[in-house]
Amino acid sequence: MQVDEYSYTGVGSTRIHVVSSPSDAVASPRADVLIVHGWTEHSGRFFHVANALGDAGYDTHLYDHRGHGRSGGKPGHVDSVESLVDDAAGVVELVFRRRRDPKRPFFVVAHSLGAMTVLIATERGLIKPDCIAVTGTPVVPNARPLTDRQRQTIISIGRLLPTVPVAAPLNRANATRDPEINAWAVKDPFCFSGRPTLGTGAQMFYGSDQLRKGLASIAAPILFLHGSKDALAKPYGSSLAYELVSSKDKRIKIYEGLMHHLFLEPERADVIADVVDWFDKHSAPADVK
Repeated sequence: MQVDEYSYTGVGSTRIHVVSSPSDAVASPRADVLIVHGWTEHSGRFFHVANALGDAGYDTHLYDHRGHGRSGGKPGHVDSVESLVDDAAGVVELVFRRRRDPKRPFFVVAHSLGAMTVLIATERGLIKPDCIAVTGTPVVPNARPLTDRQRQTIISIGRLLPTVPVAAPLNRANATRDPEINAWAVKDPFCFSGRPTLGTGAQMFYGSDQLRKGLASIAAPILFLHGSKDALAKPYGSSLAYELVSSKDKRIKIYEGLMHHLFLEPERADVIADVVDWFDKHSAPADVK
């Protein structure tokens, strides 16, 4: 994929790697779309999504979370959900300064940790997307049930010992049933394959708590997509989010038999088509070169 590369300086002077489709890729784009990846991966894993959106008449913008891909930070480590949210807001502001038509609609498609990040940013009014599509949203992390006190204890310990490695590396077989994609991730130098830190786990709990608290404030059109066999984020979390958002224009689809990373499952073309169809319903036709 041909892209324009630039950067944003986030909290703690962390460099955030950003890419956009070339300004002449679409003659009259339907909208600008920000694409946000999940934990352990990077923006390059979504180039096929960006290409499909470009073919449908959209300008696309992607970035790597801090600690991921070509961005700065400790690899694979989520130091703070608050920093991720601030990064998202800063990247959107940068994209807005660069785009050709400031009145053009602004859409977001995000996966997993990316979905958590942009939804919290939307809840707080830091970004104001005109239309949203999210996949594998970790409203309810797929862990054993915990009391509020247990969750707060984990979050507190994570703040005290944030970089201590815990558990085993992510089992990518839980993300997609496509063996070639899993093999690609192992060889990809920009995919994190190490053990998660205690701080990362704590921030996942903190982020899901923050996300649930603010869902009622989301009024933009929103599409929730989830795999019924998702072993990393409970599918009923998307069902809960669907009920809690105040959006009048909302839709949810659970793909039977699919796992966590819908954009990398063997049926990914169908998932991408559903996202394009959702965006098309909320934008005017474009002139595509």
